[in-house]
Amino acid sequence: MLPYLTRIGELAELLQGPTLSQNQICRVLIGRTFLEIEPHSIMFTELTNTGVLRVTGHFGIAEDQLRQSNHVPLSAMIPVTDAIRNHKLVWLTRDLPNWAEDYPDVAKYGESETWKTNIVFPTVRNSVTSGAISIYSDLEITPQPELEAFIMAVGSLVSLTLQRLTKSEFIETLPAPGHQNMEKLSSRQKLILQLMGEGLTNAEIANQLAYSHSTIRQESIRIFAALEVSNREEAAGLHAKFVRKQRPL
Repeated sequence: MLPYLTRIGELAELLQGPTLSQNQICRVLIGRTFLEIEPHSIMFTELTNTGVLRVTGHFGIAEDQLRQSNHVPLSAMIPVTDAIRNHKLVWLTRDLPNWAEDYPDVAKYGESETWKTNIVFPTVRNSVTSGAISIYSDLEITPQPELEAFIMAVGSLVSLTLQRLTKSEFIETLPAPGHQNMEKLSSRQKLILQLMGEGLTNAEIANQLAYSHSTIRQESIRIFAALEVSNREEAAGLHAKFVRKQRPL
């Protein structure tokens, strides 16, 4: 695994290149930057002029959670609003006492239930806290000073990138992925994608294929990256189009 400073340098070089959309940045952070955290999903949120949050970038976040995570008032008691209000890193693990009492609005606003560690850190534009990045992982990760400093450094780099973006660049503008991307998948990944398309959850897929839940989660991330999509709904939709193309009426 590359040292923190090496990964910071790699991320800085990528962000200085051609402008990346926020969804693309999410893919980089998931697949190349936060390796030891092994995140399964990530979400960028921005504080609007009306005092509510909106999702501006994501990877691995389900559609229903995306809908609930938009238009969240800053007054809501959830980790992302805490990070923005107090400009601090929020680090939660499931075994922390009283975390649910500290954030009673988590269920109301669709925060992911499938995590063991949730890390949220603020982003800044024009010297003002303007949003946050939320990371979800299946691992129980204990905060370490060096890792915390690394995460905040990543937040600073992303903040510099967001500073360059205009409002029109906040939303994903990539062309729709093509069917040819299916060829990038391994046989196992194609089978997992097929089962996703049939509506099975990761736990059900793991049980049916006799793999661990973690293996299916990591393979799902690789599938999303290969197909250039951001969640299982988009991947399943692309698979359905591929099947229709292979079997015309």
